[in-house]
Amino acid sequence: MHLREYVNGDDVNIAIRVMLDSFIETQKYSVMKTMRKTFSRYLSFKKDNNEILFFLLKQLMQEQSLFQRNRYGRDIDSIEIPEKDFVDKVSFLFMYIEYKIAATTLPSI
Repeated sequence: MHLREYVNGDDVNIAIRVMLDSFIETQKYSVMKTMRKTFSRYLSFKKDNNEILFFLLKQLMQEQSLFQRNRYGRDIDSIEIPEKDFVDKVSFLFMYIEYKIAATTLPSI
C-alpha cells in the first residue's frame, strides 16, 4: 500500500489480504486450515514466491509437529521435513494455480 490522494484496486486487494490473514491467524488450527483453503485466492494476491514457499514450509512443520505431539504425547525438540514432501506440496500448489488461471482464461462453450 502507498500513501496517495486516491485509492486504487491493488490497495483494496492488499488491504483485504492483510485483514483476512490477520483474522485467520486468530482462529483455531482446524478452522484456520479450512479458512486458508477457502480464501487462498485472496491471501495470495501480490505475494512473492518466497513468501508462499515459506508459508508452505511452515504449514508442513505445523502438520508434522501436530502428528508428533499426537503420536508421542509431547512436543518434539526438532522436526524433519523430507525434501520430497516439500517439493510435492509446492508442485501441487503451482499446478493448482496454473489450472485455476487456465480455467478462468478459457472461453466457455
